Amino acid sequence: MIEIKLKAFIDVLKANNLTKSKLLHGKTRVILDLDSLFMIYSGQEIDVKRQSMNYGGYRYYLYCPNCGEARTSLYWYCEALSCRKCLGFHNRTLNRSKTDCVYYWEQAVKEAQKIVAGYEAKDYLTPDFPDKPKGMHWKTYYKHRAKYYQYWRKGEDLWLSGIKL
Repeated sequence: MIEIKLKAFIDVLKANNLTKSKLLHGKTRVILDLDSLFMIYSGQEIDVKRQSMNYGGYRYYLYCPNCGEARTSLYWYCEALSCRKCLGFHNRTLNRSKTDCVYYWEQAVKEAQKIVAGYEAKDYLTPDFPDKPKGMHWKTYYKHRAKYYQYWRKGEDLWLSGIKL
């Protein structure tokens, strides 16, 4: 599966002050024409929508060949182009159940990453919130620490409730 982001192609055209171009995306030939509003990807023609912005310029969208919705990106999957909705792809957080302990542990890790950007949990069994960095207000630190422990405890409670003794 290959994601085709229209913005990546348009940035190349804008950098060279072009409106038409023949490009390569990996080994695939791509023809993009912003004047006639179409794109050809591996022989499949896709219509392009141009939307004018409030302060000048345009935003471009690709029409999904299956559902006809305007999308910023399409996916090349099984020799055809489709959007996420048509392929049944969903965001990870939408698939997650709030009864899953790992969901809350990952939320706790995200809180710790607000304190230390490269933070990674050693394991989910022992909470290890990072120390306060120099220059951070104590109030901010305690707010993130409280949320971290709240998420961690909720994950631990769900994990322990799943163990039948």
